[in-house]
Amino acid sequence: MSDVLILYQISNEFSPAANNNSTYSGYNAFYLPRKNNGVTLSSIKSHIRFSLGHDQFHWRVRIDDRPATSHSSDVGGSATSVGNNNNKQKYSWWDIQDENAR
Repeated sequence: MSDVLILYQISNEFSPAANNNSTYSGYNAFYLPRKNNGVTLSSIKSHIRFSLGHDQFHWRVRIDDRPATSHSSDVGGSATSVGNNNNKQKYSWWDIQDENAR
């Protein structure tokens, strides 16, 4: 099975951009082996190495919306659009409450 690319960002991370009041848009990344039961927050957290421990953070997931399919849904989360009117990309932020949710 192929690996899943995991992108993550520590939102309160101190960076050079924080000193000049601009938004830091960099992401950290790693590959996670894909398993039959899918990707869960629990499996992601077990692969991340933080000096403070991964349980010290509030976790949110960004879901990039794809073109409408029979599986699409507008339920829950908070939506935001980025880009110009011709090429808008929508995404939603979801707070994680169940580490084993898929």
